[in-house]
Amino acid sequence: MDAMVDLCSEDVVYQDAGPSSQIDREEMRRMWTPIFAAMEHAQATVLNSFVGVDGDTVAAHWQLTFRRRDVVEPLEIETFAIYAFRDGMIRRWTSIFRKFDWMGDVWP
Repeated sequence: MDAMVDLCSEDVVYQDAGPSSQIDREEMRRMWTPIFAAMEHAQATVLNSFVGVDGDTVAAHWQLTFRRRDVVEPLEIETFAIYAFRDGMIRRWTSIFRKFDWMGDVWP
């Protein structure tokens, strides 16, 4: 999780349709810490690495398969992510979740 957040600029803006609709880097870290702590055997797969490219912005389609520590069956998140870059760092990260049914009590 830290390696993922460290790809982001200090002033990054993360946006999704969840309870924390637009947050900064430290809020991302606070939001994802309990989520990643609840995961085991996580594996990310890029389904389509370049859905689109426009200047400094790239869109990707990916899936995360994992198990929550309290659930036996594997779970999945499928998302389209739009990343805008500045100086090699992610400055804006927008996630559009296609499949996102596992959060339950893990969401902070």
